[in-house]
Amino acid sequence: MNCKFFFSYKIDFKSAFSIVILILNILIVLISQYTFNQRGYFTQLFEYGRVLDIQSETLESDPYVPGCKLGSQIMKIEILSGEEKGSIYEIHNTLSSSHNVEAEKGKKYVFSIREEEGKDKVVWLYNYNRLPVLIGLLAFFILIILLIAGKQGFRSLLALSFTAIMILFVMVPLILRGMDPIALSLFCLSLMTLVSFLLLTGWSRKTLIALLGTIGGILAAGLVSLVASGMAHLSGINLDKGEQILYIARDFGIRIHGFLFISILIASLGAVMDVAMSLASSMEEIKKHNPGISAREHFKSGMIIGRDLIGTMVNTLILAFTGSSFTLILMIAGLSMAFRQFINIPLIAIEIIQALAGSIGIIFSVPLTNILATLLHSKET
Repeated sequence: MNCKFFFSYKIDFKSAFSIVILILNILIVLISQYTFNQRGYFTQLFEYGRVLDIQSETLESDPYVPGCKLGSQIMKIEILSGEEKGSIYEIHNTLSSSHNVEAEKGKKYVFSIREEEGKDKVVWLYNYNRLPVLIGLLAFFILIILLIAGKQGFRSLLALSFTAIMILFVMVPLILRGMDPIALSLFCLSLMTLVSFLLLTGWSRKTLIALLGTIGGILAAGLVSLVASGMAHLSGINLDKGEQILYIARDFGIRIHGFLFISILIASLGAVMDVAMSLASSMEEIKKHNPGISAREHFKSGMIIGRDLIGTMVNTLILAFTGSSFTLILMIAGLSMAFRQFINIPLIAIEIIQALAGSIGIIFSVPLTNILATLLHSKET
């Protein structure tokens, strides 16, 4: 048997690395699920169910929210999943401004089932079944990225899945085990950046430059956030849902002090990666098409490109943070709050620090990436 056949096919680095990351993704999920199985805090069950019949309802249109109704419904439902599968209940559904789920006969919803000792089971309409919509949107996203970007699109999806798995199945469980969030986030985000770049561009000088530029940028953002939040007396408790974390912090030994640092690093990582890789690619192309360019001129050209990148990406980051707090801005405007009042609201101060710290990370990544590219490319000549 000619064994040369098995060695005649050469697999490129990106394809081999993609297979490794795919296997690693599966292993991380399995190990995390087996190792970090958390106990549940909720005593009620959440199951799928179908509305068999609307027995009576008293509804009227919400005067402030078009398309919504207020009132109550009495309905008969059948549970379709879990231990209560096949059980039929008659329940009362109240539609208010805060909980507005209008039931329709024949449709599936999510129901909450709570059993109290010595009492009958309490069943109520928890929410719409949004899973089919989310799965459909995810499938459409995967389809179009594969059709338009091909192999590169597949690697992008693989990089995205690795990032999500690292956050959900490594960072979150380890933080819940009391690990230092700052050191953990720096390690995980650096690893996520490395894997993303290797999947998309392979191992090269450009990848090294972009990696170091990205790490430098997010470190700058993180340090600025640490200093600014300390001076402003802000911490992870002031984040959205930060106070609720206190209820489980004692049980898990969570170190809340680094949550603000983590949130800023995660939020700014994508933009900093984009800037660093775009700049590293541009610097490589400049050197390729003009091998005799001096280090001074090379750096100067990179800074011209970098300034344009700063202008667009900083604007993108500021808009992203503004969009996430838009309802808060509307509330402040609607209540006609005084400047001294709203500027000192913890959530507002945090949003400003996040936006500015992330932007500073982008700004720092430009000269750092330029310097690295100039130095490494100048060694060629």
